[in-house]
Amino acid sequence: MSFYNSGHMEHPLDAKVPVFVSGDLAEAKDMWPSVVGGAAYTVSALPSPVPVPEGFSTNQFMVNIGVALRELLPDKEGASFSLVNFNVLPEAYVPPTFSLVRVLIPVVSVIGIGLIVVAVILIMNSRSNIAALKPEVASAETRVTQLQRDITTLNGQIASAKGAADALSSTLSSIQRGRAVILSDLREVTRLAGQSVALATVNHVGNSVTLNGATANVDYIFRYARALRSSQEAPNDPRFSDVWISSITGGGTGFSFSLTK
Repeated sequence: MSFYNSGHMEHPLDAKVPVFVSGDLAEAKDMWPSVVGGAAYTVSALPSPVPVPEGFSTNQFMVNIGVALRELLPDKEGASFSLVNFNVLPEAYVPPTFSLVRVLIPVVSVIGIGLIVVAVILIMNSRSNIAALKPEVASAETRVTQLQRDITTLNGQIASAKGAADALSSTLSSIQRGRAVILSDLREVTRLAGQSVALATVNHVGNSVTLNGATANVDYIFRYARALRSSQEAPNDPRFSDVWISSITGGGTGFSFSLTK
């Protein structure tokens, strides 16, 4: 009781609280005064809280009876015992109760530390990879810059080549148009010559055409010149409007001539 009072000074137990003994000590009444050390506490054997057969000593079974009664509700079988269940040990000596939180905290701490370590390792690896990639990025940027310059140069060359290609295309178109005109004129002068005039040379330069040939009759030369002058490329559009005979040579059965358009 002194030990209990030392830890519960606000509500100590006074001398009116009875002291009960059990077990072998309950049979040795002459030792009861030594239990309380001369204090004014009354000492007696712990009475049985349950009915027992006559002559049956319960002193040796009080712990068993108390444990059994704790499993019963206060209103069962007329049992009457104290509902107060206190531990006389000071709080510092009370065994700690099981706490799931105390179990989980170390586990969670270990897992958290492990995750932090893994995160640190990943960060360090990432930094190492980034540091290793920086020279490659710089080299790639240099190549991109050079490629952009090359592209700019090529664009200029393409523009220049396109201008030359356009000029060449225009020249080719002009040549094709001139070729078409020449072929058309050659067909016409050949068609009009027929069987009576034999053409030796045809010289087509720009808009001028010079014909050299031979015929058996001088009238064929004049008839050929009139036919050329009357030839039309389109309605009201003479093909050879200006035709003149530059020379006639020979006589008898053979004549040579030169026509210029």
